[in-house]
Amino acid sequence: MFKSSMTKLGLDTKRMPLGKISTTQVAKARAVLGKLKAAIDSGNRSGMTSHSSTFYTLVPHAFSRSQRPPVLSSHEAVTQKMQMLDVLDDIQSAQAALKKAAKAEQSAKEELVPHPLDVKFNGLDIDMEALDKSSDDYKLLAKYFNNTLASNRFKIADIFAVSRHSADERFAQHDALGERHLLFHSTNVAVVAAILKSGLRIMPSAGGRVGKSLYHASMAQKSAQYIRTAPDGEGFFFLDEVVMGRTSELLADDWSLRAPPSGYDSIRAMGTIEPDPKDDVVLDLDGHSVRVPAGKPKSTKYSSSRFHHSEYCVFDETRVRIRYLIKVCRK
Repeated sequence: MFKSSMTKLGLDTKRMPLGKISTTQVAKARAVLGKLKAAIDSGNRSGMTSHSSTFYTLVPHAFSRSQRPPVLSSHEAVTQKMQMLDVLDDIQSAQAALKKAAKAEQSAKEELVPHPLDVKFNGLDIDMEALDKSSDDYKLLAKYFNNTLASNRFKIADIFAVSRHSADERFAQHDALGERHLLFHSTNVAVVAAILKSGLRIMPSAGGRVGKSLYHASMAQKSAQYIRTAPDGEGFFFLDEVVMGRTSELLADDWSLRAPPSGYDSIRAMGTIEPDPKDDVVLDLDGHSVRVPAGKPKSTKYSSSRFHHSEYCVFDETRVRIRYLIKVCRK
């Protein structure tokens, strides 16, 4: 899974094999991209060429012998490489966790030899249980997914309830806040293990239409735009409890945002369509009321908004708790 994702990114897995990715290497590459950005801003062509060469040395790409590595001469190219480093960072984190777990299991003097998959799973430090497909919870979450996907690209294979052992205490600091929603987030299949281990993070290169924040959606269709599946078509959607608290509404892009306005806890980009609120369902999760917008999409009163789908944005990683993981496959 990790190797195929690296290949998709255009990386040379022979020169940079799994297990050889280091945080130092990724940090150096980030610093070089910072210098590249400065060279682009100043129009320094020789600097662009030199720093591009250094970047390709730190992060080997799979170029053919006849192919000349392109000079990174635009902000779009630098952003793309920053996002690539985010994926490498998560792969390295997941690999480190799995190695640590394997080493611990190997050193334990037990009569029974654990299965290799058990070793890897234990390294994630989570509890995960497949929901019974005849259960009310499964039916509700499947309805939420299918009603808001608005396409037939994916079908659900399984839904898992997830509990991260290290998340409870951090999340509990927001017990006094309301306006909790169960929302979608999807990503590259290669970083799912790292997210299960460490939780969702605001990455160094993060940024978007609502600034540097953690983005969630009330429609699976929106999150499906960011999913990257394995070669066999398998992918994952997270369903997270997001503590929105007091929410500021946004109708137009603001890439500069680094925090909600004073007096607010979060920002919601108001979409022109949204699941019909009359079909919202409220779940009780650990004593808190969590809203599930499981209705079919309908037009909203925000017809002048620049956002087609609503985006729910928080700027504090501790406001998000992974609740479910939906495993999907392409139809």
